[in-house]
Amino acid sequence: MATASPRVLLKGWNVFKNAEENIRSSFNALKTINTEHERIHRGLAWLNKDEYFVPPATTAYYLFLVDSGYSNVHVRNFGFTSDQGPMKLHFREAPSYDVNSLGTLLSLNNLNRSSVNSSGMNLYGNPWVDANSLGLHLDFILQPESAPGNQPAGGAAENKITEWYIDNDKSYLFSLENTSANTATIESQFFVYRTE
Repeated sequence: MATASPRVLLKGWNVFKNAEENIRSSFNALKTINTEHERIHRGLAWLNKDEYFVPPATTAYYLFLVDSGYSNVHVRNFGFTSDQGPMKLHFREAPSYDVNSLGTLLSLNNLNRSSVNSSGMNLYGNPWVDANSLGLHLDFILQPESAPGNQPAGGAAENKITEWYIDNDKSYLFSLENTSANTATIESQFFVYRTE
Protein backbone atom coordinates (compact mmCIF):
# COMPACT_ATOMS: atom_id res chain seq x y z
CA MET A 1 0.00 0.00 0.00
CA ALA A 2 1.50 3.29 -1.09
CA THR A 3 1.86 6.11 1.40
CA ALA A 4 1.80 9.78 0.58
CA SER A 5 5.08 11.62 0.85
CA PRO A 6 5.11 14.47 3.33
CA ARG A 7 5.06 17.89 1.77
CA VAL A 8 7.63 20.37 2.93
CA LEU A 9 7.19 24.07 2.29
CA LEU A 10 10.44 25.96 2.03
CA LYS A 11 10.32 29.71 2.37
CA GLY A 12 12.99 31.83 0.79
CA TRP A 13 14.72 34.73 2.47
CA ASN A 14 12.92 37.94 1.58
CA VAL A 15 15.35 40.80 1.07
CA PHE A 16 12.54 43.29 1.63
CA LYS A 17 11.97 42.08 5.22
CA ASN A 18 14.20 42.48 8.24
CA ALA A 19 15.84 39.45 9.86
CA GLU A 20 13.22 39.16 12.60
CA GLU A 21 10.34 39.13 10.11
CA ASN A 22 12.06 36.47 8.01
CA ILE A 23 12.74 34.23 11.01
CA ARG A 24 9.18 34.60 12.31
CA SER A 25 7.60 33.80 8.95
CA SER A 26 9.93 30.87 8.24
CA PHE A 27 8.93 29.12 11.47
CA ASN A 28 5.24 30.05 11.18
CA ALA A 29 5.34 31.62 14.64
CA LEU A 30 2.01 31.99 16.40
CA LYS A 31 0.91 35.57 16.86
CA THR A 32 -0.85 36.11 20.17
CA ILE A 33 -2.76 38.88 21.92
CA ASN A 34 -3.53 39.23 25.62
CA THR A 35 -6.89 38.35 27.17
CA GLU A 36 -8.11 41.94 27.53
CA HIS A 37 -7.33 42.67 23.89
CA GLU A 38 -9.21 39.55 22.78
CA ARG A 39 -12.21 40.53 24.93
CA ILE A 40 -12.28 43.93 23.26
CA HIS A 41 -12.30 42.30 19.81
CA ARG A 42 -15.26 40.13 20.86
CA GLY A 43 -17.21 43.05 22.29
CA LEU A 44 -16.96 41.80 25.87
CA ALA A 45 -15.07 44.68 27.48
CA TRP A 46 -16.41 47.98 28.82
CA LEU A 47 -14.93 51.22 30.09
CA ASN A 48 -16.08 54.15 32.18
CA LYS A 49 -13.97 57.31 32.46
CA ASP A 50 -15.12 60.22 34.56
CA GLU A 51 -13.91 63.53 35.95
CA TYR A 52 -15.31 64.99 39.14
CA PHE A 53 -14.48 67.06 42.21
CA VAL A 54 -14.19 65.75 45.76
CA PRO A 55 -14.16 68.33 48.60
CA PRO A 56 -11.60 67.93 51.40
CA ALA A 57 -12.35 65.42 54.14
CA THR A 58 -14.99 63.84 51.89
CA THR A 59 -15.45 60.36 50.43
CA ALA A 60 -16.89 59.63 46.99
CA TYR A 61 -18.60 56.24 46.63
CA TYR A 62 -19.12 54.04 43.56
CA LEU A 63 -21.40 51.02 43.66
CA PHE A 64 -20.90 48.21 41.13
CA LEU A 65 -23.70 45.71 40.51
CA VAL A 66 -23.85 42.78 38.10
CA ASP A 67 -27.06 41.22 36.81
CA SER A 68 -27.34 37.72 38.32
CA GLY A 69 -27.76 36.31 34.80
CA TYR A 70 -24.18 37.27 33.92
CA SER A 71 -21.12 35.48 35.22
CA ASN A 72 -17.36 35.39 34.62
CA VAL A 73 -17.00 39.10 35.27
CA HIS A 74 -13.51 40.49 35.79
CA VAL A 75 -12.89 43.94 37.24
CA ARG A 76 -9.61 44.55 35.42
CA ASN A 77 -8.91 47.82 37.15
CA PHE A 78 -10.35 50.82 38.87
CA GLY A 79 -7.69 53.51 38.77
CA PHE A 80 -7.54 57.24 39.32
CA THR A 81 -5.39 60.33 38.99
CA SER A 82 -5.70 63.39 41.20
CA ASP A 83 -4.22 66.87 41.51
CA GLN A 84 -4.28 66.54 45.33
CA GLY A 85 -3.13 64.09 47.95
CA PRO A 86 -3.09 62.07 50.00
CA MET A 87 -5.96 60.15 48.46
CA LYS A 88 -7.22 56.70 49.45
CA LEU A 89 -9.07 54.21 47.26
CA HIS A 90 -10.73 51.16 48.83
CA PHE A 91 -12.44 48.21 47.15
CA ARG A 92 -15.04 46.33 49.21
CA GLU A 93 -17.45 43.43 48.79
CA ALA A 94 -21.09 43.23 49.92
CA PRO A 95 -21.66 46.71 51.41
CA SER A 96 -25.00 47.78 52.87
CA TYR A 97 -26.83 50.13 50.51
CA ASP A 98 -30.34 51.36 49.76
CA VAL A 99 -31.89 50.14 46.47
CA ASN A 100 -33.95 53.35 46.38
CA SER A 101 -30.87 55.58 46.62
CA LEU A 102 -28.40 54.11 44.15
CA GLY A 103 -27.12 57.46 42.94
CA THR A 104 -26.28 58.35 39.34
CA LEU A 105 -26.07 55.55 36.78
CA LEU A 106 -22.75 55.92 34.95
CA SER A 107 -22.12 54.78 31.40
CA LEU A 108 -20.15 51.62 30.65
CA ASN A 109 -19.13 51.94 27.00
CA ASN A 110 -18.31 48.89 24.91
CA LEU A 111 -14.69 49.19 23.75
CA ASN A 112 -15.61 47.48 20.46
CA ARG A 113 -17.64 50.20 18.82
CA SER A 114 -19.12 47.76 16.29
CA SER A 115 -20.53 45.54 19.04
CA VAL A 116 -24.05 45.79 20.45
CA ASN A 117 -23.29 43.56 23.44
CA SER A 118 -24.71 44.83 26.71
CA SER A 119 -22.52 44.60 29.78
CA GLY A 120 -25.29 43.44 32.12
CA MET A 121 -23.54 45.55 34.76
CA ASN A 122 -24.32 48.84 36.46
CA LEU A 123 -21.93 51.36 37.94
CA TYR A 124 -23.43 54.07 40.16
CA GLY A 125 -21.88 57.28 41.38
CA ASN A 126 -22.51 58.55 44.91
CA PRO A 127 -25.06 55.97 46.12
CA TRP A 128 -26.27 56.00 49.70
CA VAL A 129 -24.26 53.48 51.72
CA ASP A 130 -24.13 52.66 55.40
CA ALA A 131 -20.77 54.06 56.56
CA ASN A 132 -20.79 51.53 59.41
CA SER A 133 -21.29 48.55 57.11
CA LEU A 134 -19.09 49.02 54.03
CA GLY A 135 -18.45 45.31 53.49
CA LEU A 136 -15.38 43.11 53.27
CA HIS A 137 -12.22 45.08 52.51
CA LEU A 138 -10.49 43.55 49.46
CA ASP A 139 -8.02 46.05 48.07
CA PHE A 140 -6.45 49.44 48.78
CA ILE A 141 -4.44 52.18 47.09
CA LEU A 142 -2.77 55.18 48.73
CA GLN A 143 -1.76 58.14 46.60
CA PRO A 144 0.85 60.25 48.42
CA GLU A 145 0.62 63.95 49.13
CA SER A 146 1.20 66.48 46.34
CA ALA A 147 4.80 67.18 45.46
CA PRO A 148 6.39 70.56 46.35
CA GLY A 149 6.04 73.42 43.92
CA ASN A 150 2.32 72.92 43.27
CA GLN A 151 2.95 69.86 41.11
CA PRO A 152 0.12 67.37 40.64
CA ALA A 153 0.06 64.42 43.00
CA GLY A 154 0.02 62.08 40.02
CA GLY A 155 -1.47 58.62 40.16
CA ALA A 156 -0.60 57.04 36.85
CA ALA A 157 -1.23 53.47 35.70
CA GLU A 158 0.20 51.96 38.88
CA ASN A 159 -2.65 53.52 40.90
CA LYS A 160 -5.04 50.76 40.00
CA ILE A 161 -6.44 47.89 42.00
CA THR A 162 -5.51 44.30 41.25
CA GLU A 163 -7.69 42.35 38.81
CA TRP A 164 -10.60 40.67 40.58
CA TYR A 165 -12.85 37.85 39.29
CA ILE A 166 -16.02 38.85 41.10
CA ASP A 167 -19.09 37.02 42.38
CA ASN A 168 -22.11 38.14 40.35
CA ASP A 169 -24.39 37.48 43.33
CA LYS A 170 -22.66 40.20 45.38
CA SER A 171 -22.32 43.96 45.20
CA TYR A 172 -19.04 45.86 45.21
CA LEU A 173 -18.09 49.29 46.46
CA PHE A 174 -15.26 51.62 45.52
CA SER A 175 -14.65 54.46 47.96
CA LEU A 176 -12.32 57.31 47.08
CA GLU A 177 -11.40 59.41 50.11
CA ASN A 178 -9.92 62.89 49.81
CA THR A 179 -7.79 63.35 52.92
CA SER A 180 -6.08 66.49 51.61
CA ALA A 181 -6.90 70.05 52.68
CA ASN A 182 -8.13 71.03 49.21
CA THR A 183 -10.86 70.10 46.78
CA ALA A 184 -9.45 67.40 44.50
CA THR A 185 -10.00 67.08 40.77
CA ILE A 186 -10.25 63.35 40.09
CA GLU A 187 -10.10 61.39 36.86
CA SER A 188 -11.20 57.80 37.30
CA GLN A 189 -11.04 54.82 34.96
CA PHE A 190 -13.08 51.66 35.41
CA PHE A 191 -12.36 48.72 33.07
CA VAL A 192 -14.30 45.46 33.20
CA TYR A 193 -14.62 42.44 30.90
CA ARG A 194 -16.43 39.10 30.72
CA THR A 195 -15.17 35.66 29.79
CA GLU A 196 -17.38 32.87 28.52
